[in-house]
Amino acid sequence: MDREFLFMLDQARHLCKIKFKIVKGYVSPDGQTRKNELNRSSHLIGRACEIFCKNSYKRYRIMTALLEVGFTRIGFADDRIYVDNDDLKPDAIWHFRVTNKKFYISPI
Repeated sequence: MDREFLFMLDQARHLCKIKFKIVKGYVSPDGQTRKNELNRSSHLIGRACEIFCKNSYKRYRIMTALLEVGFTRIGFADDRIYVDNDDLKPDAIWHFRVTNKKFYISPI
């Protein structure tokens, strides 16, 4: 995992005072599950994770803390928050659904 990414994630955790349960972190090229992860996923370079969160108030606090420490790429679903600090991708906030291990991204 990227040290700067982990430092920012730890800062956000301390700021919002909520424990983070990471459901997806680094993915090795051998362990990738979808073909598009091979070339484009920030998980492959250790600069992305997904945080489990089903509570809307906790989601608000976590996302606010992530923004406050400098993350500019955040996605959210009913049960998780995606965050990365990949410099090669544009700043964005988006909503996505997870259905049968498939991701559907819907613009906000």
